[in-house]
Amino acid sequence: MTGRLLIGTCSWADRSLIDCGRFYPKKTMSSRERLAFYATQFPFVEIDSSYYAVPQLPHVQSWVEATPPAFVFDMKAYGLLTQHLVQPQTLPPGVRGLMPPGLMARDRLPYATVPAEVVDAVWDEFKGAAAPLADAGKLGVLVFQFPPRFDADDEQRGYLERLAERAAPHRVAVEFRNHGWLADATAQRETFALLKAGGLSYVAVDEPQGFESSVPPVLQPTGPVAVIRLHGRNRGTWERSGRSASDRFDYVYQRDQLAEWVPRVRELLAAGAEVHLSVNTNKDDQGPVNARTLMELLPEAEAAADTQGGGGDGEPPAIGQLPLFG
Repeated sequence: MTGRLLIGTCSWADRSLIDCGRFYPKKTMSSRERLAFYATQFPFVEIDSSYYAVPQLPHVQSWVEATPPAFVFDMKAYGLLTQHLVQPQTLPPGVRGLMPPGLMARDRLPYATVPAEVVDAVWDEFKGAAAPLADAGKLGVLVFQFPPRFDADDEQRGYLERLAERAAPHRVAVEFRNHGWLADATAQRETFALLKAGGLSYVAVDEPQGFESSVPPVLQPTGPVAVIRLHGRNRGTWERSGRSASDRFDYVYQRDQLAEWVPRVRELLAAGAEVHLSVNTNKDDQGPVNARTLMELLPEAEAAADTQGGGGDGEPPAIGQLPLFG
């Protein structure tokens, strides 16, 4: 049994990518035209804008219409649902009326201050925004990237235990930015067991090491999709606040660095896994350049014109924990 490998980038609409002029044929293309062109180059993309605000349904429908039938989107969870600080004005318009006026006047909203009925309403809005992609067979997973303050404690384990039910019927992948979840072999076993019990896919990462927000590059399937996100290895910008995403994830991988993932990905594919490999280096055209190198290293990846189907459900492959690399 051979699995399925999709390679793409984290967003197709970064301003730096558009302005550099090296990926899109014209700078004057519309958003729809850019996505349609992107889909001729890669079979898969991660939606990044959904982290900043819940997408409006007309926009989501336009993404469906601009891409071929087999194209796949992973969709990043809105920041409130991953317990990030969010600006009140980014809440869905239909939800803002539920908020106490004092909270709407704040610059940022800590998750703990938001009333439960508001959180429930945001969940409904977010899942509804993902529905057109799911209905078209184009939704991969919802990517929940939790912040460094998301500690490996009982409260947050409880949040994860409820996550699949809250996100249903959509599939969920979880990324940590707190080293405590994978600090040692015991922590890793407990974390992976928790995710597997909930049917949640663990997001393996390539990122700078040695920080409180760093987790090691362990590849372990726990859910129906094996998700890998490559953030680059720029130590100088990893934890600096106030920088743009294109500055923070400014990194061009060397070919041998990307090649470190090849045997691990192939082991997953041999076990029948569906693998989503997203490149998050996004200074200028770094994302597409790095993604194309990966496609050369992994010819098993589906080409944009050759994708078949929108992904399916199922159990993760029976495979042992794959080793770390440096």
